[in-house]
Amino acid sequence: MKQVGIGVIGLGLMGSLFAQLAVQFPDAKLIGVADIDADRTLKMREQLGIPTFTDYTELLSQADLDAVVIATPDAFHRAPAIAAAQAGKHILLEKPLATTSADAQAIVESCQLAGVTLMVGHILRFDPHYGEAYRAVRNGKVGEIVHLTARRTTSTADAERLAGRVSISFYLGSHSVDAIQWIAGSPIIEVTSTSVRKQMARFNTDDTVMSLLRFENGAIGMLENSWIRPNGAASRRIGSSLLLMGTKGAVQIETNTAGVVVYQPNTSEPITPPYSFDKTVFGQISGVYRDEFAHFLDCVRTGNSPIVSPQQALSTVLVCEAIERSVAEGVKCAVEQPKTPGLFA
Repeated sequence: MKQVGIGVIGLGLMGSLFAQLAVQFPDAKLIGVADIDADRTLKMREQLGIPTFTDYTELLSQADLDAVVIATPDAFHRAPAIAAAQAGKHILLEKPLATTSADAQAIVESCQLAGVTLMVGHILRFDPHYGEAYRAVRNGKVGEIVHLTARRTTSTADAERLAGRVSISFYLGSHSVDAIQWIAGSPIIEVTSTSVRKQMARFNTDDTVMSLLRFENGAIGMLENSWIRPNGAASRRIGSSLLLMGTKGAVQIETNTAGVVVYQPNTSEPITPPYSFDKTVFGQISGVYRDEFAHFLDCVRTGNSPIVSPQQALSTVLVCEAIERSVAEGVKCAVEQPKTPGLFA
C-alpha cells in the first residue's frame, strides 16, 4: 500500500502532535513541516529527522506530498488552506474552520473547486462518550429532543497560554457547538448569549460565556464555556458534560467521572467507554487523536467523505460568530445556516 505523503503547517501544540502521529502510522510518510518560527522547525528536524521549511509554500511544492495538516493559529487558517487546496493537497484543518464566516466560506469553496478532501478536526466526533450519546439519540432511546445542557471548561493555564489570541467561543465553544448539533441532529438557528470578564480582563477576553440556544427541530439548549477552571482542580484540565432530555428518555455525559448513562422509564443503562484523551500510551499517541488521524488517512486514500463535512464545520463557525455578536450587542441573534438539506440529519 502506497504511503500517504503528509506535511504539517504550524508547529504549535497540535501541529507538533500531528507530526509525531504521521511518523507513527506505517501507511503515512511525513514529508516535511513548516512554521515561521525557525527554532520550532529546527527542534522538529532534530527530533524527527525530516525536512523543515519556514515558508509553507515550499512544503506545498514537494512532489510526494499528498495532504497537509494545518495547525496555524485559529485566525490564520485561510491563506494556508486556500494555498493547499490550489496545490491539490487534501487538508486536515485544526478546529475551528476559521474565526469568521467569510474566511470559512472561502476555505470551503476553494476546497470544493479544487476537488480536495477538507476535514476539520472536531475531535469530539471521535470521543466515544459523545459517540454513545449520538447512537442513543439515533436509536430512538431519547425520543424527540426537548432540551439539552452542555458544558466545556478549561484551566486558566490555557487562557494564559493563549493570552487573548482567540476567543473563548471559538476555542472551547466550537467543540461544544459541533458536538451538540451532531448529536441533536439539528442545526442551531438562534442564540442569546452573555459573558462576564474578570480574571481574564488583562487579556481583553471573557472569563465565561453562557448561551441560550434554539434548534431547528424545536429543541432548546444552554451552553456554558469557561476557561477559569483552577489549575490543578482536577486530574484533567478539561471539564465537559452534556445532559440531553427527550420525550422518551435522557442521556448524561460526565467525561471525567461517570462516563455515559442512558435513562429510560424505570431503567438506566451505564456505559463507560474504555477510552481517554491521554495523548500517549507506551510512548505512542493514542485515543481520539490517533483515531481522527486514521480517519483522515482513510478518507484521503478511499475518497470517502469525512465524518465532519465542510458544511457542518462552516455551520459551527456561523453559530460561534452569532454567539460573539449576541455578547457584543446584547441581543438575540439568528443564525443563517448553510442551505444544505439534512445538514446534521
